[in-house]
Amino acid sequence: MKQIHFATKTDVERLQAFFGQAHMKEERLDQLYGNFMMLEEEGQIQAAIGYEQIGNDALLRSCLFTPAVDNVTFLHFFETLLQYIKEKSIEQLYLLTNSPLSVAIFQFFQFEAVERDAVSEGIQTLEHFCENIKQPNVIILNCQLFTKLSTD
Repeated sequence: MKQIHFATKTDVERLQAFFGQAHMKEERLDQLYGNFMMLEEEGQIQAAIGYEQIGNDALLRSCLFTPAVDNVTFLHFFETLLQYIKEKSIEQLYLLTNSPLSVAIFQFFQFEAVERDAVSEGIQTLEHFCENIKQPNVIILNCQLFTKLSTD
């Protein structure tokens, strides 16, 4: 049976091994593990996605799925994360990608490409942002979780 939950301290080593299988190193996992949502089936991690929050903004850090995760499961998993982030009063969610294919997937969740100068100052100070913005052909995506209502 599939189970979605946020990581605890006891999941850190398993998460590091999961990311390691994809040759991804997740820095500061020992500090940020509580911001990593996991999808498990029969005790095996099938997907993990993490974020880092600064003020009312957040940056997606890692998003990794095994081939066993089908499209419907992915949609449900990502939607669960977005709902959770909204409940944490996060207003804007950013992510960096250099995969044009993933842009189309995230557009389904109302993400839009933005220029670097449109990224909040707080997000731009995060180490994960600073490192990944250096990648060639990087695309910055932003999702407005709460629309600022006009008072005019």
